Amino acid sequence: MTQVRVKAGEEVHFERNTDFNGERQAGIGSFHLTPKDGQRHSAAAAYLKPVSGRSSLSAETDARMTHVLFDGDRTMGVEYSKAGQRRSVGA
Repeated sequence: MTQVRVKAGEEVHFERNTDFNGERQAGIGSFHLTPKDGQRHSAAAAYLKPVSGRSSLSAETDARMTHVLFDGDRTMGVEYSKAGQRRSVGA
């Protein structure tokens, strides 16, 4: 079905777009989706929702992650900025 839609769009002079996440969002093409059970499946639904009840999990809003902290080649935490303050949290 997608190929039929793309071909029809090209026939009426829509420009082909192979990457809607690139610098140009206009055009006709296939979208990059991760569907599950016929619905769009986001990273939050795939990874966060299943563990959201864990007491060891907390989430920060209005924060900007600035660095991934390593111990050798193993990730041990992140450094982030929130309300002008630099903070870090470990895994």
